[in-house]
Order: sequence, then C-alpha cells, then structure tokens
Amino acid sequence: MVLTSFISKFMFVENKTFQRRQSESAFQTKSTTQTSTKDSMLTPESTQLEQHTDHKIDTKNHHSKSSQSLSVTIRSRLQNLSDPGSHGNNLHDCQKIQMKRADVLSLTDREKKRLTICVSNYLLDYNKGNEIWTGNKAEIRWNNHTFLNDRSSVLDIGGNTGIDASHIISLFKPMRYIILEPLKRYYNHLVNTFSSEHMVEVYQFGVGKQNAKLDISIRGPNGEGSSVFINQTSNKKTTIQIFNITHIFIRLGFSCENQLDLMTINCEGCEFEVIEELQKTNILNYIKNIQFATHSTLKYLKEPKYRYCRIQELLSRTHMLSYQYKFIWESWKRRDLVKLY
Repeated sequence: MVLTSFISKFMFVENKTFQRRQSESAFQTKSTTQTSTKDSMLTPESTQLEQHTDHKIDTKNHHSKSSQSLSVTIRSRLQNLSDPGSHGNNLHDCQKIQMKRADVLSLTDREKKRLTICVSNYLLDYNKGNEIWTGNKAEIRWNNHTFLNDRSSVLDIGGNTGIDASHIISLFKPMRYIILEPLKRYYNHLVNTFSSEHMVEVYQFGVGKQNAKLDISIRGPNGEGSSVFINQTSNKKTTIQIFNITHIFIRLGFSCENQLDLMTINCEGCEFEVIEELQKTNILNYIKNIQFATHSTLKYLKEPKYRYCRIQELLSRTHMLSYQYKFIWESWKRRDLVKLY
C-alpha cells in the first residue's frame, strides 16, 4: 500500500512493476540542446499546462519495498511520441496533451437538439435511473469492468469508505489502483483498509477545475453526504485540498503512451467539473473507460441537467455507453475498443 501526504511540494512514487510496464516507451535523458529543441515544439496550451503544474506529487511509501521515488516532469508527458495502432483508426498517433479550441467544443445542431430533449426528459429519466437501487442492479458499477486484469490501472475519484475499490480490487486485481479522497477521516480509513494491498495508492486531495483549498461542512453520520455543493452551515467543518484534474492526470504518469484503463468518479458533484475539464483537452482519448455517478439534485450545483446532457453529447464523440442509469450511474468505453457485431 502506498501512503501519501502533501508537504510543500509533491513527489510521485511508482512501483517497479509499473515501471516495467512503461519500459518499452521509457524516456531517455536528452542533452540541454535537445531539450531546448523539444521545448520549442510545445503548443502554447501545453506550455501553459507545464507552468501551472510546477509541483511534485509526494507519496510516501511505508509498506512496499519494491517502490522507488522519482520526479515526473510535465515536459516528458507533452512530447510528440508514436504508439502505432494503440488507439484504433481514429486515434492512431500519440499527441501532446493540449487544450481544445472553443469551436471544437461547440455542439452541432443535431447535438443541440438531443441536448434539449435530454433536459426536457430529466424527471422521467431520473426516476427511471433510480431503478439501479433495486435488487442487485447497483453491483454493475463493480462487475461491469471485465476488461480489467493484472496489467490494468484504475483511478478512483472520491474513494469514500472504499466500498467500490474493495469490490473492483477483489474481482479483477488490477496492477495499480489509485484513490483520491480529500476528507481526512475517509483518507485515514482507506489507508488502514488497504494497508496490505501493494497495488493501492491513496492521496488526500480531490480534483476539479482549479487548485484551491475549500471549506466544507461534514454531513451525515460518517460524513458520507459532505459536498462543496450543499449549504455549508453545519458546525462540523473541515478544509479540503482540490487540484486541477488535468494536472493530476499527468502527474500520476498517465499519457498517450501509458493510458488509464478505468476512471471511476463518485465525488458528490465534482464529476461535472472533472469531466468538463477533461473534455477541454484531448486527455479523454487516453482514458479507455470512464464511469461516473451523477448528483443532479445538489442545491448549489449550477445547471446540473444542462451540464449533464452536454457532457453526454461531447462524451459520445469519443466513447460509447457500456451501461447507463441516466442521471444516476453510467459507464462509457472508448469507441475504438468497442466490439461491433
């Protein structure tokens, strides 16, 4: 198990097994002249990403003897590299992580029409989506991921008490399972729960649109209802650290050449910001499967119905539905990985 903490800077720890996975595409040290040449290849957007992530992720490993610490630079993640055929016909070549132009994020007339219908059908679809809580249907968020194996990586945003993580790890035993959980009480619980699991990394921070420290009210007997999108009037409060999801994705070592097999998101409303931020870049091309819960009834969440429906349209450009309980839980698989019969 990998224990993590934040001091003043961040360092990232990867185990040797993970390093072996990357060995085929390992970066070689370049001379100062070569580095300058590659710097000139970066797009303005990529350069901006580099400037805004001049931190190091700090992970302190107290249990896995096979782990080493290394500093992961943004520059190495932004170079043009080739990975023939790994993305399918539409995503053949690896590209720099970069921001998309505003016009690319604009919806077509057909997409706008579907969005309007989606919003107008909200109540019907929301009630139908709640059928996931009948019988054993909710288990689909664990057992649907049969593509996972001992070479897979999972990023779990909003670890909570670790129920989802426990099931997925037990079923598929992925090589690397990363949990992000900003609430200290849950972070400590996760550390204790997975102390014997060498593939698990637990980080005490959340992700969203920006880097910020936020005050949050603790709701529910165990804090399970805590969210930045509810009325912050509770006497029990704490401060949580949030980082931009794009920066964290890169810092965790994921890229075109080292793609993420599954991102699962259940963070009491942050799923909107997380997916919207990812859609502003080409990072979604490097996430094979994305599963998320939707919290559309949170009081201070802005335009949840519209944003959800817009996310659906943009996500459908790169991914296809694997399962869906609309406005509640769903999962999407990247289009080039879908088997068509």
